[in-house]
Amino acid sequence: MQVSLVSSEGLKRTLKVELPAERVESQVETRLRSMTKTVRVNGFRPGKVPFSVVKNRFAESVRQEVLGGVIQETFAEAISEQKLNPAGLPSVTLDQSDAKEGYTYSAEFEVMPEIEPADVSALELETIEASVEDADIDTMLESLRKQRMAYEVVEREAANDDQVIIDFTGYINDEAFEGGHATEVPLVLGSGQMIPGFEDAIVGIKAGEERKIDVTFPEEYQVDTLAGQATQFDIKCHEVREPKLPELSEEFVKSLGVESGDADELKRDIRANMERELANAIENQVKERVMDGLLSINEFEVPTATVKEEAGRLKQEFMDQMSQNGQNFGGNLPDEMFMDRATRRVKLGLLVGEMVRKNEIEVKDDDVQAKLAEIASAYDEPQQVIEYYNSNQQLMQNVRGVVLESNVVAWVLENAKTTATQSNFSDVMNAARN
Repeated sequence: MQVSLVSSEGLKRTLKVELPAERVESQVETRLRSMTKTVRVNGFRPGKVPFSVVKNRFAESVRQEVLGGVIQETFAEAISEQKLNPAGLPSVTLDQSDAKEGYTYSAEFEVMPEIEPADVSALELETIEASVEDADIDTMLESLRKQRMAYEVVEREAANDDQVIIDFTGYINDEAFEGGHATEVPLVLGSGQMIPGFEDAIVGIKAGEERKIDVTFPEEYQVDTLAGQATQFDIKCHEVREPKLPELSEEFVKSLGVESGDADELKRDIRANMERELANAIENQVKERVMDGLLSINEFEVPTATVKEEAGRLKQEFMDQMSQNGQNFGGNLPDEMFMDRATRRVKLGLLVGEMVRKNEIEVKDDDVQAKLAEIASAYDEPQQVIEYYNSNQQLMQNVRGVVLESNVVAWVLENAKTTATQSNFSDVMNAARN
């Protein structure tokens, strides 16, 4: 076998491999002779088919099968000889196929890049410092109370934040339109539930009052026949209700899962949850800054085949998630939608892997169990979660990967130039949602 590297451009390589005829034909001969014992041919008893008949009938198909195996085998030998590390399978072209003269094929493929991580000592990174304050607890309690808000009937004009119970019928050019009629609809004024101008036009309405209002559907409205249309609605108000927040009573506290009904215990639980959320948000945002910084100082090409494979995985994950949420696109999304994200993930995966190897960054079992305990603490039965994870090798491997990534981030922060910026719970969590 003769191997030559005929092309090398970026990560692309082309090998030419020349095989002596004997390497293929000896295997063809052996396989054909073994077939004489089992092959069935009309006019011959089983096991009595002459070799010449078997060869004449099956030689070409057997040769193709053997050649495929030999190419796979010799490609592995060729890349080992050339000390190449392919990224994905090669594209093979058979240049010569002759049972006497021999066989020659060309294999085109990409190789994994050789990465030398840049020195991080000059990298400037901002970390985040924030804490959960008493005011944040009060804000969260207020939000929980609003989620359980009740409305009580009042005998007065409706104001913003009140709930009104209304009938409405919409008209365009004095003709009622489809979907424009409803009865006894609960509507909170100022909520933005209806089209612009609708809620403002019925502020001040009272129970039993009927009112005509003029509004215009937005130009970008989802129903094409209504988009941009000037419309009149007949409104009838049945009730006006004002919001009533529940008191921070024992019953209310119990409804939030605190069996004792103690408000102070509820506040402690809320603080613990908020501190866990804040710590996770800070960790994720700082990690993102570290990864962005690493990419900014490490420029290297990544294999197209690997990126396409990662894009396919990302697309499938996205489709599965949408399906679980009850959304069906009814078609296949283009891989191009996921290529930028896939490129980033492949780059970071290769770079972080090399940094781990070069700097001997390790993962300790105690750290993995600590991370698992942190994950489990968000559940009602943390011990059951821990036992479930420990019994699942794939889940534990995922946890180990998270810890390793955190260790890389910690190593970078130790060796880079860092500046701590002060923030607060609200700003950090808003940034996490965006």
